[in-house]
Amino acid sequence: MSSRIIRPVRKWSILSRVLRTRESSQLHIYNALQPFGDHIVKSSIIPAEKQQIFGYLGLGLVAIGIWWNYYPHNPYPPSVSKYLRKASWEEIKTKDYRKSILFYTDALKECIDLGYDPVDEKVTGIEIKIGEMYEKLNMKQEETDTYLKLLTKLYETINQSGDKTRDNKLLIKKDLSVLIKLIKNMEANDTVKKNILLKHINLVQEEIEISSPELDKIMKKGNETLFMNPKDKGYDSIMTNLHTFSKIFEPFKEEFIVSRDLYTDICKSSNDIDGAIYSKMITIGWMIVSDMGKEKILMSQANLGSLMYIKAGNIESLIYQLQKQGHQEKNRINIENLSKRYNNVLNMSEKYYQSVLERSSYSKISFPVGGEEDTILLQARLLSMHGLGVIKLHKGDIPSANRILMDTKALASEYNFTDFQNACDHELQTIARLSA
Repeated sequence: MSSRIIRPVRKWSILSRVLRTRESSQLHIYNALQPFGDHIVKSSIIPAEKQQIFGYLGLGLVAIGIWWNYYPHNPYPPSVSKYLRKASWEEIKTKDYRKSILFYTDALKECIDLGYDPVDEKVTGIEIKIGEMYEKLNMKQEETDTYLKLLTKLYETINQSGDKTRDNKLLIKKDLSVLIKLIKNMEANDTVKKNILLKHINLVQEEIEISSPELDKIMKKGNETLFMNPKDKGYDSIMTNLHTFSKIFEPFKEEFIVSRDLYTDICKSSNDIDGAIYSKMITIGWMIVSDMGKEKILMSQANLGSLMYIKAGNIESLIYQLQKQGHQEKNRINIENLSKRYNNVLNMSEKYYQSVLERSSYSKISFPVGGEEDTILLQARLLSMHGLGVIKLHKGDIPSANRILMDTKALASEYNFTDFQNACDHELQTIARLSA
């Protein structure tokens, strides 16, 4: 089974909206207005002598509308706007990103000279644009330095006590947004990235401690199984109670979950599968508490099943290595312990996959695929079906494995998910060889 963890197809377009200042639209060419000449449209309602006046008035309103939509107006004062217009022109029209950086830097300096709050959205928006220009120039170090400087400023501001003039939740949202851009693009080892992520993710924990000590106490119990198994006693009432805390996570919910997923990905890429599993379990708990969509929670749970399967594979490799060394007493005991652990982890993987399937029951009538949520839910279901089929194959249940994989291939084919079709074909070929 592939170790690749399937992601929802959704891009976080919300981040680009958060991180970008409004770009100039002045570069479009508009030829919509044609001169009317002396022609006046007859009307039985408007008197003929007033029709020309209304015609000019209409043209004026149209002109104002075009100016409003296409002229680069913004909330900045003229002394700042003039630099932003030049920066946008160089960025969009001439693609001279170095010149654009110079103008954005001038705009930033003017904001500071005017006494803007250093963490005002107008100031941080310009700083982010400078980082984006460095990204387009592939100047990785300058890009990293820009985002790190901004993150330090945001982090220190958030941690200032007693300042009631700022909205900490909005600052956390901005902080996590910049964090995501930094981690995705920076050239650093995994340990450095994980440390940076944890430092800023912990801001959410601290905010929750202040906003809701009750929720903080619940999450610190660490009973992640409550978040996984809908068959647990009292599951429905627990979930209902937890959903009452969802408002605490506004407006930084999306950024928080993306940041946690980035941490999980780094753990996995560095082969820290235990760390990835623990991180994913905690993330699913936060997703439920923050009232994320069902389809996203189920996709995360399917990915958790995949991580468990990878872990089982790692344990299996250890068992194989010990078996090659011989059957000394010490090795025999280690093999027995590892075998028990292997079965437990594999059963956990199977449990998570099965839970996803139970909570995403499929039929052509009740499960149409027409939007983003449907697509994510279908991906979660396909991943879980394929994973379940592979686990049955590993356990030697060939008939069940064959049936599940055939069903998975048929569903993937119906909705044109070629990756899943190819994966199923690979496993079905293995079954055919074993059955020959």
